[in-house]
Amino acid sequence: MNFTNLVKEFFVENEFNLISDRVALVRNDGTVMYANSLNSLESSNIGALASGIWQAAQSLSSLVNKDAPQSGYRLSFDTSSEGIYLLPLTLDNIDCYFCCIFKDQINPAKLKQNMRNIGFLLETYIRDESLNFKRPKPSIEQGYLFKNITDQEMDQLFGFTGN
Repeated sequence: MNFTNLVKEFFVENEFNLISDRVALVRNDGTVMYANSLNSLESSNIGALASGIWQAAQSLSSLVNKDAPQSGYRLSFDTSSEGIYLLPLTLDNIDCYFCCIFKDQINPAKLKQNMRNIGFLLETYIRDESLNFKRPKPSIEQGYLFKNITDQEMDQLFGFTGN
């Protein structure tokens, strides 16, 4: 199973996709790994904007504290009932952002705590699944695939004459 399918399975099977109106997991280059939005244009916009805003925030924070690790940061732009929350995650050595756009929330602090919990669970899930799927690569046999093949046989294999 590929990475994108693992992420989708995680969100849908556990109903974490219902935590908010808009939930997305975005790679640091803006590629959307998962979004609960049915509109692909909207999902792409969320990915590009979330990645851009995070990178801008990192640049600004580096002006203040150049030695601080980025892993402890999160980004929030909100009022008491609506806003955007971005949480950085590292999934299988891929830097991602867990993005939530919310409105009409009675308790945004609880939503943010739930997102941090889901982020931790997702990191654990991907790490465990990656360990299950990583198997040693088979050894490559040395030598030729075909032995003693003639030019005429090669012409017959790759010729276009129909012979």
